[in-house]
Amino acid sequence: MREAAMLLRLKRLETTQRKKVALLATMISGFEKMAAGLAQQIASEEERTKIKDVRNVAYSTLAASAAVRRGNLMNSIADAEANLDAAKRELMDVTAQLRDAEMAYSQARPTRMNVGSEGCPTASHELG
Repeated sequence: MREAAMLLRLKRLETTQRKKVALLATMISGFEKMAAGLAQQIASEEERTKIKDVRNVAYSTLAASAAVRRGNLMNSIADAEANLDAAKRELMDVTAQLRDAEMAYSQARPTRMNVGSEGCPTASHELG
């Protein structure tokens, strides 16, 4: 019974890690889309004002604030990608542990011989 509980715990952990990987990937994708939108907004504002030098006193405050937001998003993307890599490694570790535990559990399960419908003995696994 202890082995079954361990398998269940590993399966739950694997499911949690899969969800975490999916969530991080979705979050990164969303951040990248927002950063691309901000880059487009910056470019169009610079084109509208004809000023592309951020040190110019007349540089657009909209473009400047969008650039700051984009920079913050790029930092968040880098952090999320590092977290995603770590989550993928954890998922691989948990999956390997689960696979090994399932093999050990299936080999340790007791079998008993039953008589099949044709009168021939067949092996069946007991749960537990």
